[in-house]
Amino acid sequence: MGRAGHSACPFWQAIKVDVGAERYPGTRVMLPQYPGDQGGVGRIVFSDFTSFWATSAMLRSVRRRDLPRFREDYEAFLAAVHRHTPNPGSIFVDGLKFNSRVAALVAAGFPVGGVIHLYRDPVDFASSSMRNTGKSGWRGVVEHALRYRLYHARARQAAKQAGSELVMSYEGLSDDIDAELARLFAYLGVTPMSVAELREYFAQEWHFMGNASLFGFDGRILCRRPELPPAGRLMLGLLGGPCR
Repeated sequence: MGRAGHSACPFWQAIKVDVGAERYPGTRVMLPQYPGDQGGVGRIVFSDFTSFWATSAMLRSVRRRDLPRFREDYEAFLAAVHRHTPNPGSIFVDGLKFNSRVAALVAAGFPVGGVIHLYRDPVDFASSSMRNTGKSGWRGVVEHALRYRLYHARARQAAKQAGSELVMSYEGLSDDIDAELARLFAYLGVTPMSVAELREYFAQEWHFMGNASLFGFDGRILCRRPELPPAGRLMLGLLGGPCR
């Protein structure tokens, strides 16, 4: 998922209307959003890079009154997706990358089957982020490498709370997407399909929002590995740390 207000996709616009997303104009994405992520203060407190305090147990303590409504909103969202899907399945993979939302779902008692933890090489991530944001030099190196370290540490914590985790790498998908998809389908407990078998569904039942590159997705995942001097690569690797 992504920013519904910025998506021209009729499917997601219909979901947005169906779930009444306008009730919370301060949230960053389509409902449902985890409790507290409304307004500037909430976004800082619940940041995916620093909110290690927001475990499921802690959320049940400090956000007890918000959790029932959050679960109600989430279930309404799932019901809307189900209604607007021609051939709905029994497994839903939430692609929103907010770790605190996983913790909030667990805290609310919603059944979370597991977490798919997708990561990229820290050097490639930081290099790409510096290119996209224009923040380069040593300050850019430190900022993006530390963001990588904090985000994935928080993701590991959220996966532990959910009780199950599948770890996948962006580079692995790029090198052999069919093999990695087989791992993913096995984790979900469904019959594996290759990219060639999935391709006929791309224009029929796939509804993208968010990253513009998805709109032209053809089944290939490109992995750009930047040319960096040894010292820069070493520094990024040390600051970013291993994902696992």
